[in-house]
Amino acid sequence: MNKKAMLLVLIGILSIFSETTHAKVFTPIQIFLPGNFNAGAINLTESLEPIPAACWKTPSLIETFKRFNPDAINIVYGTGNDSSIYDPISFCSDGKYERDLVRRCRPDAAAVAPDDLLIFRRSLLSHEIRQRILTNLEPESESPTFPPLSMKKLDSCNLWFFNFFGEKSFASLPLESWGRLKPENPGRALRRINPSIDKNDISISIVYLNKAEAEELIKEFNNFPGTHIIIQIADQANPPYFSEIAPRKIDRCFTLSVKNGFAKLPLLKIIRRNNGYPGLTLRLLPYEKAETGTAMHDFARIRPELGEALYQTLTMITTTVRPSTAPFRFNPAIHAGFCKSRTGSDVAIMQAPEEKHKIDNVISCIALFNSFANEKIFTARIKGKHLLLLITRILRRWNKPIPIFSGITFSYFADSLKNVKIGRFPLMPEREYSVTFNDSFMQHPIGSKLMDRSALEPFDGTTLWDIWKNQLKSLRIECGHLLD
Repeated sequence: MNKKAMLLVLIGILSIFSETTHAKVFTPIQIFLPGNFNAGAINLTESLEPIPAACWKTPSLIETFKRFNPDAINIVYGTGNDSSIYDPISFCSDGKYERDLVRRCRPDAAAVAPDDLLIFRRSLLSHEIRQRILTNLEPESESPTFPPLSMKKLDSCNLWFFNFFGEKSFASLPLESWGRLKPENPGRALRRINPSIDKNDISISIVYLNKAEAEELIKEFNNFPGTHIIIQIADQANPPYFSEIAPRKIDRCFTLSVKNGFAKLPLLKIIRRNNGYPGLTLRLLPYEKAETGTAMHDFARIRPELGEALYQTLTMITTTVRPSTAPFRFNPAIHAGFCKSRTGSDVAIMQAPEEKHKIDNVISCIALFNSFANEKIFTARIKGKHLLLLITRILRRWNKPIPIFSGITFSYFADSLKNVKIGRFPLMPEREYSVTFNDSFMQHPIGSKLMDRSALEPFDGTTLWDIWKNQLKSLRIECGHLLD
């Protein structure tokens, strides 16, 4: 090797040594992702007593890991999806205790999920829930209903936090109840906001999107510099479509799915490098193996208030109507009657929910709601002639038990309806009638074919449990209201 070549090799070695010597050592980032309890933070015993789930250890578990890793940058982001109107405890308490559990984790920012918003279906959005992040809403004023993002300055980069809903998620919400909320395509929202993400920055995005929507958003993030982490919040209705074990890289983006937040705490560790993309690892910390910490004390503190909400008496069945120890169910016809009365519709057509037997003559909220499932209630405007056709097809095609009707009477003979009356008056073919349906009817294999969903009015937030809680208090129960 000649002297010139040796000199070039020496210069190269010195250059590499110099770069190594001056390479910056980055502090690791630990991101805790509490939430996704999916109304599983409080469970019921067979005797309908509330007990805390293991995820009540979340605040103390996070504090423990922070103490064991004092040199790391510790960040807490709430994922949302904590409450559900389909869970009796979450419904009765309006999701208060799930939100309080997340709040005690002291999150740097928190996302909101569609099911979290449904808790406020019959009221205004609380100040607390409006502090959650929701990115893809078109701004209607200088003060948006939800902050679209959170940005936190770290030692040598910025950490961005976003949260996106999909089209189906928005469609499930009573948006008109909360003012002027206008959904926006996730990719379009990101382009509109145009966050000033630097090449060293990292973004975390919680997504309540289907896979196609998520892939579209990934393509949009790949147009921005920096590193982007897309986290799908999975549950029973939305199974995981990304890896649940290790983040997978797609150009500038990493993807992962997390589920069962009531059982495990996701911990995302980010190791930054001088060159190239950071290293990411996902740990799922099981609550069952964690120290109890303050969990039992925290639950004991809220137990009296929770009991008031769960055991509120709605009605009593006197012993002249039913012996105090005899099991009973409500007559399914009450469902249709209550829905017609509460919604002010002309007719109600309901697929009766399955109901468990009850043995206590004192009907509390938790006893009632634990006996049959909650569901959304919809209303449509239907011309009389179309209503006749709908009912005829139901009677022809539906297997027993057929749906229950309220507000309409008729006789069915020779495959046709006779003497049809709406209330006390004959049905008028060209008149429009308001007709109420429950979601079970709409989802039934036959009901889904017979009923055009485009004819439904926007969901206004009314659910079956809302109606029963309101109507049962004024029902004077007689023998005909009950079944063995």
